[in-house]
Order: sequence, then structure tokens, then C-alpha cells
Amino acid sequence: MERLAGVRAETNGPVGLDAPMSATYQPVLDKLDPYPACLQTNAFDIIAYNSSYRFLFTDMNQIPPPERNCALQFFTDEEWRSRYIDDEVVASRMVAQLRSAVGSSTNSGAGPTIKELQLRSDEFAELWRRHDVLFQHLETKRLDSPVVGELNLNFVTTNVAETGYRLTMMTPADETTSQRLTQLSELTVDAGI
Repeated sequence: MERLAGVRAETNGPVGLDAPMSATYQPVLDKLDPYPACLQTNAFDIIAYNSSYRFLFTDMNQIPPPERNCALQFFTDEEWRSRYIDDEVVASRMVAQLRSAVGSSTNSGAGPTIKELQLRSDEFAELWRRHDVLFQHLETKRLDSPVVGELNLNFVTTNVAETGYRLTMMTPADETTSQRLTQLSELTVDAGI
């Protein structure tokens, strides 16, 4: 109960892959193109990503590595949040997933992220006080890509054994989305990105 009630003092989570991990996982992410994919911590720190993910919300390379956190961007950057069509649903689910991360591990790495979000977002702080918990699950989210328009994506997440990371892949929920993901991938290749 104590773990679900609040946040313990924790060290900051990783903000990037070391060279051996990068050599192992970046090729996997790259092979998943045109499907957006990323490696994250359970606190939503984005550790690595493929080119489709890079441009899904904004140009991820323009965000400093310590700020590459989906929850932080969602609750503090209006442009990032505007990419989610059902943003209120996403907000409550994201907070509940963070709470489950705190409750499921003594070293979740979520503590610093939660503390920062409580300081920077009144909405996050209010949702955090509800004590909702939501474990990983398959869900479809609707996004408005700045490059190719509306996307209906199945978010599929799996834990990567012995790393503390999770791999999130976004697959098309319909044919239009499939075509738009291919277009997104082609645009990044054509631009030499």
C-alpha cells in the first residue's frame, strides 16, 4: 500500500542507451519502420526510437535528451498534447500507468518524473491524487501527425527482459493509417533523415 500511496526517493532514470545496448536495440527499432517504435522506461523516458517515431509528434532530435519523456511532453507542451485526439482519456491513463510503475517496482525510476510533473502541471497533480492504477494493456490511440494527418494506432508494449525498458510499437488500426505510416517513412527517407 505504501508504494501505491506516494513516491519514494529514487535516482533519475536513464536518458539514453549505452553503446552495447544501442548496437543491440537500435537495429530492431529501425527494422520496424514504417511502424513507429521506441524503447522507453516505465516512467515514459524515451531511450531510443526509429525514424517514424522521430517525426510522429515533433522532431524528437530537437528535444534535449533529459526532456524526452512522453508524460513530461504531454502535460507541459501544448503542441505535443494536441497530437492526441482523445487527450483527456490519454491523460488519465498515462497518470494511472505511472502510478502502477511506482507500485510494481522498488526501483521504477518514476519518482523524479512524478515530482517534476506535480510541480509543472496542475492537471497531472490533480490526476495523481486520484490514485488510479492501470497496468500495460493494448489500446488504440488516435493521433494527429503534423506530417501525414490522423492516425489510428494500436499501441503494443512489451517489457524487454533484464533491461528495465519496454518496447512500444504502433501498428495501424486501419488501411488509411497503414498508407499514412508508409508515407511518413518515405518522407523521412526522401529527406535523407
